[in-house]
Amino acid sequence: MQANSQDDIPDVLTTGLPISWQDFRAMVADYLQRMQTDAALTVEDYLTLVRLWNTIDLRRLSRQDSLYHDFAKAFYPAYAERIVKHLHAIPSKGMALYSREYDIYLGGKPHANSQYRLEGAPI
Repeated sequence: MQANSQDDIPDVLTTGLPISWQDFRAMVADYLQRMQTDAALTVEDYLTLVRLWNTIDLRRLSRQDSLYHDFAKAFYPAYAERIVKHLHAIPSKGMALYSREYDIYLGGKPHANSQYRLEGAPI
């Protein structure tokens, strides 16, 4: 029997950098404020934005909570364009953008360095 190709896709709930729900929500609120005020951002900030966006998108959190909805609205497309520039991201398979320099995807399937793994109970 041939393996299902879906078996090779990492699980969105168990893949990523560990963070508590509380810390994740606080980071989303902080970066939403930064985007809304057009604050200056570092490369590290852009990496964080990608991980926040991917986590919100993959878990479909913007459908459940206005904070995540507002973040998604502020992020895309304005900050996606900046990420291409600052992280030197190029188109990859499945409409994702990939930065080889930072080993991070914007969009696409779950990837350990490209999203957060939310731990504990949701808040």
